Amino acid sequence: MSTTIQNRNASYNSLIGILGRKRNQVFNLFIKEGNATSCELSEKYGIPINQIVGRATELNELCLLTVHGSKKNLTTGFNNAMYRPTTKIERIDLCIKKRDFLTSKKDSLINDITLDLSVYSKIDITRKVRKINRQIGKLDAILSFKNIEVIDPETVDANA
Repeated sequence: MSTTIQNRNASYNSLIGILGRKRNQVFNLFIKEGNATSCELSEKYGIPINQIVGRATELNELCLLTVHGSKKNLTTGFNNAMYRPTTKIERIDLCIKKRDFLTSKKDSLINDITLDLSVYSKIDITRKVRKINRQIGKLDAILSFKNIEVIDPETVDANA
C-alpha cells in the first residue's frame, strides 16, 4: 500500500475516533454539499432527518460546521438553519473562543463550590464541571488536527 493511502487512512481513522461514525458521515455530506440545511441532506440522501439534525448541532458545537444563514423549507414553510463547513482558520478561531468561554464557565462553577451550598447543588455543579471538561477535551482534539481531511468512508481500505 502506498504511503499516501496509508496517511489518508490514518487521518480518516483518527477523525472517526474523534467524531464517531454517524457524525463523520454527516460531516462528509456537508463537505460534499457546501451550504445545506439538514432537511436538504435528508431529502437528497434519503437519511432520516432525526439522524442529521442532531449530528449537525453536535458538529456546530465542535466548530466543524457554522450556521450560514437560513433557508425556507418549502414543505413546512418555516426557515431552516443553513450550515457550511468551517475553514481551518475559522475552526481554530472558533475552537479557541469556545474553549476560553468554557474554561471561564468552569472556573466560575468551581468557585461556586466553595460557597455554603447544599450537597445537591455541589453535586450538580460537579456534574456540570465534568461535562465542560469533556467538551474542552473534544475541542482540544479538534484543534490537534492540523488538517482535517474529509474522506469518503467507502474509499478507505478496510485492511488499513
